[in-house]
This record gives sequence, C-alpha cells and structure tokens, in this order.
Amino acid sequence: MRNAPYYGEAPEALKPGVGALFVDLDETLFRGTVTAMSDGALAEAEMNPVVAAKIREAQALGIPVVMCTRNDDRLIERFFQAHPEARALFTDTLPCPTGLKSDRIKQWLREHGLTEEQAAFLDDNAGERRDVEQNVEGSQTADPAETHRVNLRKTRGQVVSLFRRRHPSVMETDQVALAA
Repeated sequence: MRNAPYYGEAPEALKPGVGALFVDLDETLFRGTVTAMSDGALAEAEMNPVVAAKIREAQALGIPVVMCTRNDDRLIERFFQAHPEARALFTDTLPCPTGLKSDRIKQWLREHGLTEEQAAFLDDNAGERRDVEQNVEGSQTADPAETHRVNLRKTRGQVVSLFRRRHPSVMETDQVALAA
C-alpha cells in the first residue's frame, strides 16, 4: 500500500533553512581594517579561519555568501587584489558605506526572493549585529568567534520551534536566548 500524500504543514526538517549568509569584511573575515593597512600589510593579513570555514560550509550547502561591509567598491576591490583567493568565497558584495546594514540586507533578500528569517549575519561589531537582529526579523547573527551559533540548515524560528517541542517547561524568553 502506498503512503497517502501529506498536505499539512511541512515538517521542520523539510523547511528551507538559511537562504543567504552575510559576512562583514573588516575584523570579521580578516583581522584588520582595509582603510588602515598598507597594501603590503593587507596582503599579509590572515583570513579568520573560523569564518572561512563557515563560508565553505555555506558554499557546500549551496547557500549564497554575500560580503556586507562598510567599505565602498574601491576598498572591496583593494581587498580582493590583496587576497585573490577570497573572491571565490563570495556570491555577491553588498557595500554599505552609509545607512543601516539591515536595510541593505532586507533589500538584497527581497531581490532574491528570500524571507528575512532566511538571513544569517556575521559581524564583529555588536551594534551592527543588534541592528540586524532588531530589523531583519528572525535572522541569525553572530560574532566571528561564535560562528558555531549560526545553524545554516535551520532558520532561527525553526531552532526555537524545535527547542520548544523538546523543552516545553522552559520560559519563552529563555528559549529565544538559547536559540540566539
């Protein structure tokens, strides 16, 4: 006997996870700032291996990786000239020299048919992470040292939902804090 088709809500495991990983450049992808470094120092600057590993994980899952930086196109190109291997890490670049990164991220998501919940964001700046957390609803954010907190296979809402089912006695505020 064949199984009947399932017409209800899709199980968590089948729902789409992160649709795009947004990564800051200065002090996140590499240690240093493009504007403050000479060309020689920039070429010698090491990329953050933890962030590079998260980027490779996203690529292996087919998730677009977008550089989201306060640097303008000229400084982004200067970085890529110093680190040509880094160009292959990114699907797109999203310069944000002014305004909120959250606005640019939301615009990019809309243009690519993704929801805000499908965004993951890595940035060393707590203010930038707070902006994205507050304005890109349901997104995951993390400091470069905590990239393990970003679950590329699940959205933040899915992580909270799974946690609720497994731990129903934990208060709502604790659930969100644990999923963050």
